[in-house]
Amino acid sequence: MKKNLFPWLMACSLATLPGLAAADMSEDLMVRGSVVGTVNISHTDTELTVNVSGDRLRKVSIDVAASPEALKLNKAGKAKVGHFRHKRHGKSVTVNRAELGDVAYITVFARVKGKGKAWSKVITYDMGMATSAAAVVETTPGKAQFIADTASALEANMYATVEVHRVGGSDGELTVNLATEDGSALAGSDYSERMATVTFADGDADPKVITISISNDCVVENQEDFFVNLSSDNADAVGSPSRIQIIVGDSGDCGNSWGGW
Repeated sequence: MKKNLFPWLMACSLATLPGLAAADMSEDLMVRGSVVGTVNISHTDTELTVNVSGDRLRKVSIDVAASPEALKLNKAGKAKVGHFRHKRHGKSVTVNRAELGDVAYITVFARVKGKGKAWSKVITYDMGMATSAAAVVETTPGKAQFIADTASALEANMYATVEVHRVGGSDGELTVNLATEDGSALAGSDYSERMATVTFADGDADPKVITISISNDCVVENQEDFFVNLSSDNADAVGSPSRIQIIVGDSGDCGNSWGGW
């Protein structure tokens, strides 16, 4: 006389990194106290896989569902999600996790050569705890920007300075590009063109000071201006203002032709 052994429940949680398979959970298939096969379960962040193996197994059905009520494994082989039925051992079924949620309920039905017995078991497999254990830690690298959109300098001082600030966070390295741009003041005659890479190390939020040489040309003239711009291939790396106007006042004093960097 053939009969099914009554199902029983077992809870399991695994810790895993997103995208990587968890360590296999293995359960023995038992008939009358003898091990006749093995159920191996693993998952990634997108899939769950159940593999059944055993040399003495001649007919195996695997049923995976999102709730115990959805499990309908029987001789007809009906199942709501992820059903796979075969007549050889060592087969497996893979189910999209989007169909399951964080918890999967798995039933295995098997007939064993020489024993004529059926084996049935319900396994509760908790993937939610694994996902929680591998929660992604958010980082806030912040943005590089100027504090004001204008600054002033005198020809007699022969240089102008600007400060690049890191605001909104200091996680990881942050790099932006700095370049001057002509206004009424012209590079090469009124100031020295400047291009630079400004880098903040991980955890570094100290302002970076950039010095730009100015020509003291001894010519009485109206104030002139040029601009300094910040840019990056990563738009999120640059805050506002990212452009500062340098207003250069004429001091009427003659000194050295160029200031130092």
